[in-house]
Parts: sequence; structure tokens; C-alpha cells
Amino acid sequence: MTKLLDPEREKIEEKALKVLETAQVLISEPPIDLMRVAESMEIKVYSARFNDPTISGLVTTDPRHNPAPVEAGKTATVFVNMDQPATRRHFTVAHELGHIALGHHGTGILNRAIGHPYEPQQEREANAFAAGLLMPAQPFISALYRQNDIVRVALTFGVSVEAATIRASILSGKLNLDFGNLQDVRL
Repeated sequence: MTKLLDPEREKIEEKALKVLETAQVLISEPPIDLMRVAESMEIKVYSARFNDPTISGLVTTDPRHNPAPVEAGKTATVFVNMDQPATRRHFTVAHELGHIALGHHGTGILNRAIGHPYEPQQEREANAFAAGLLMPAQPFISALYRQNDIVRVALTFGVSVEAATIRASILSGKLNLDFGNLQDVRL
């Protein structure tokens, strides 16, 4: 399995910051207002109930709201599974916005074996975009040092503890930081 290389991640995170800047969202005031971001990208976001509960969300340019390839220059719509926890929905919307911002083109056919119509590399890129969008590096690191509690940091950024932990791990490796003394107290 190919991992996202640091230069690739850097470009993706820069793209996420540019999207936040364009949407005039202050990264110093988490959680990020994803509806404002989507609106600035001219993307509609809807909650939906899927027949397959394992589907977290999807993005489409098909006016009938059927899964279809995201085509450049077309207005897109994101559907997010209303039956999943709020933190999951939050990350899913950011992930789907990532597919659009990064210019990914899905097959339009949901591959049940892998759970999505995108290539695995595109999924990793969309996850990196979502992490950069929801947990921009500077305010995230500041919150980690200030709060010293990964659960509180996750709540601050509106993400799951798992997403915050992964983000902390990636940033600690990339920036050679030590978050080893963080509290992991369950609420």
C-alpha cells in the first residue's frame, strides 16, 4: 500500500488552507464551518439515509442525485449519512469536499469491495484534505499544547478522537514534535 508522501500531503494541506481562505473561514476559531466552505465552493450538502448503512457519504453531479462521476466545472452535491455520529458526518463532508477540490473523478460506480468509486490513493488524498480542512496544523498544534487532552482537542475541532489522534500522530512525525504526555481521558 502506497502511503501519502510528505510533499504530496503538504500540497493537499495548502489546498485545504486555500479553500478555507477563499471561504473566509477563520482557522483560529474551530470547529470549521463546513457549510460556509461548501457554499463558497457552490456545493450543496444534504443529509440522507442510504440503503447501505456502511456508506458514509457521496458526491454527485447528477441532477437526479444518483452516484455519478464528479466532472470538472459542474455543480456538485454532497450527501452524508444522517445515521452516523456528528463527528463522522463532519469528517465525511470534508472528505467529499476534498474529492471535489482535488479534482478527483470517480467511476460513478460504487465498488462494494472497497466501498467507494475512487482509487485508494484518491481516498487517502481526500482524507488528508479533510484533516487539513478540519484541523489546520497551527491551531491544532496550539490546542494540543494548550489543552493537553486529545478528547478535548477532538471536541474543539468537531472531529472524532480517532481523527484527532491520527492528526496528532502525523503532525508529530512531520514536525518532530512530542505529544507523548497527552491525556486520553474518556468523557
